[in-house]
Amino acid sequence: MGLTSFFSTILSKPLDKRLTALTCHQWGNMENCLKEQKLGLHSDRTSTHTFEGNQLRLWFASIAYILINALREQCLAKTEFKNATVETIRAKLLKLGAVITISKRRVLIAISSACPYQEIFTTVYKCLSQLPSQSIVNNGLI
Repeated sequence: MGLTSFFSTILSKPLDKRLTALTCHQWGNMENCLKEQKLGLHSDRTSTHTFEGNQLRLWFASIAYILINALREQCLAKTEFKNATVETIRAKLLKLGAVITISKRRVLIAISSACPYQEIFTTVYKCLSQLPSQSIVNNGLI
């Protein structure tokens, strides 16, 4: 079964075919991003009884999508996860069993030696540790 889409404008002159193709491509890409957020992060789940609770849940899903997308673009660009969906990144990299040890000076995360993505974790760690070290507190955001 085919899917047909229509959109209308208030333009007086017809658009150039290249501009129309570009507009449709950007529209389709946005639809894919929304679908990825909805399916990968369950942003359509509105199971609380209040509007504020559902709104907060949607905000969290939106922030999570932005963070995972930035991780994919910045840290996973040269790995096998460069074109991975949010759900794949979440399932294979973030939903992982580990032993976490918290001391006064550091947080140690020990993953299993049998983890198949240790090299990717190393790549992500190196990428994140090279980010500018400006603190959010120093910028006056907190």
